[in-house]
Amino acid sequence: MSTYTATVTREGSAWLAQCVQEPTAHTWAPTLAALRREIVDAVILAADLPDDADVTVRLVAGEGLSQDLAEVLAE
Repeated sequence: MSTYTATVTREGSAWLAQCVQEPTAHTWAPTLAALRREIVDAVILAADLPDDADVTVRLVAGEGLSQDLAEVLAE
């Protein structure tokens, strides 16, 4: 299993994530649950991994997000 970190920010009503280790892996989604799924797919594509690769992406709060949200993302 590979573990990556993605920084999460907010723009309007969209959540955005960008992977630290694979900067070309970035995505957006309307909910945090959807963002978690989408960033895994983006990492798999950017890192040229097999479609069924076991990838974990840890979300961390980016600039401007509250500490409360940072705690939610860490769950």
